[in-house]
Amino acid sequence: MFDEAGLTYEIPKNMLHTLWYKFMINVGINQASAVTRGQYKVFQTVDEARKLMESAMREVIRLSQKTGANLSEDDLKRWYEILYNVYPESRTSMLQDIEAGRNTEVEIFSGLICELGKKYGVATPVNQTLYYIIKTVEAIQSQSKKTSLA
Repeated sequence: MFDEAGLTYEIPKNMLHTLWYKFMINVGINQASAVTRGQYKVFQTVDEARKLMESAMREVIRLSQKTGANLSEDDLKRWYEILYNVYPESRTSMLQDIEAGRNTEVEIFSGLICELGKKYGVATPVNQTLYYIIKTVEAIQSQSKKTSLA
């Protein structure tokens, strides 16, 4: 079907690894940008922002090794090839949600990482902290909306 439509596509050789790779990216950049309110340029230029993002991603890497997806530091390096080519002024979807006062996907990012951490005996302190911060921001925004409607 894609061939007939003239669309370019790629079928990964290891779908589990590919899914976990995308998950690692989302867990890292989306959540770190949400709590720092940083556009991509922040992660392209600020060492501390990159360290926050990487810390969340490394917890995903450790969990992936328990599930057979086997992410590695090479996958983290591969992400940087993409990051440094993203338009610096763009925002992640989670940052856009925060800025618009919408609930985020925190449950399927750090919420899931924390659950898997418990299941596999892998510490996930960075994702637990990101979860608490983002859930707090969502609660504050929700309370603010209720107050403004009253």
